[in-house]
Amino acid sequence: MKFLERIFQDRMARQVLFWAVLSIILSLFLRWPIGIGGDTASYVDAVKFITGEEMEAGFDLDQIKNRMLAAPATLFFISLGKMISGSIYGSMLTMNCLFYLIMAVCFYFLALEILKDKRAAFISSFFVFLNYDPVNFGIAYLTDMGGWMFFILNSFLAVRYFITKEKKYYWLTILFSCFGVLFREYGALGLLNLTGLIFIDNKTKKEKMIEIGKALLLFFAFLSLYHLFFYFKFDYSYFDWYRFNLESYAFNQDSQKYYYSFLIMAKVLGWMFLAGWPMFFFGVKKILEEMQSERNKILLALLPAAISFLVWPVLTQRIAFVFVPWLSIIAGFGLSKIKSNYLVLGWLVFYGLTAYLTDYLMRAINIGL
Repeated sequence: MKFLERIFQDRMARQVLFWAVLSIILSLFLRWPIGIGGDTASYVDAVKFITGEEMEAGFDLDQIKNRMLAAPATLFFISLGKMISGSIYGSMLTMNCLFYLIMAVCFYFLALEILKDKRAAFISSFFVFLNYDPVNFGIAYLTDMGGWMFFILNSFLAVRYFITKEKKYYWLTILFSCFGVLFREYGALGLLNLTGLIFIDNKTKKEKMIEIGKALLLFFAFLSLYHLFFYFKFDYSYFDWYRFNLESYAFNQDSQKYYYSFLIMAKVLGWMFLAGWPMFFFGVKKILEEMQSERNKILLALLPAAISFLVWPVLTQRIAFVFVPWLSIIAGFGLSKIKSNYLVLGWLVFYGLTAYLTDYLMRAINIGL
């Protein structure tokens, strides 16, 4: 309840929410009807499998098992929404739009905790919710949005604990990491931020080891119990899925050049934060000039989770999005140093336009992902 009060009391937070709603409307207007592709079919099949509906011929049972293992909470809420609305696609889209709004507001407060400046936090928020990935893959018939939202929510809670030392934020980070990982793997990355922040905190080594150990033990105990239950019930584990990706992409020389190479990384990261990169480098310059110790320590502690996408054997836009919040805090800080509101507005409009036009630009330049 206090968090909701903060939203309604903070004018900037209300504006972030307002602009995020407009972004959803614009995205739906420009992209309607939203295409059905990518992973959508496998998640639809998984919902049908869970609810006992008739399946279409040719479905992939291993793929369904993976969806059930990696995103059970996502499938549950899609199924629940389908019972109310009668539409799997409508349920998926509604859930993603709700998560999109929550993500935007949570990120504003995350940036505010780190930057201690409402204008900078407000500007940073636009770099996240107007980013190419949530605009195109979040407001869509896909399932990444829930994981992204919990990643940012848990990052906010972890930073809040680091700053206030209030124990409730420590426990909430662990709790929502356990809940978030049931939406998508990204949802657990806030726990990595928590451990990083505890590591750099001014505590004794013993206190750090106890807090980090307790958090990891609780999280992995919960996750292990669920995965063991799933393995004994369906004879399928996450190692099966990871091995499939390794064999199909990382260890497959024909696939490597399309899914993991320096050129692919440059394409993915370049297009993903296209108009944000100049402001990111400007922000790095300003941060180095000011050299504020606590802010810089927090940013360094958050970096491992931000680049954790490098662990996955396939490099795609959606997986790499976890890097965007970290980039956005620095880019927003840099842009906030420009005093002219007209120039700031112009850059944010330019950034937003690139999010909606990136697909057209990639086709025009003939650089696909």
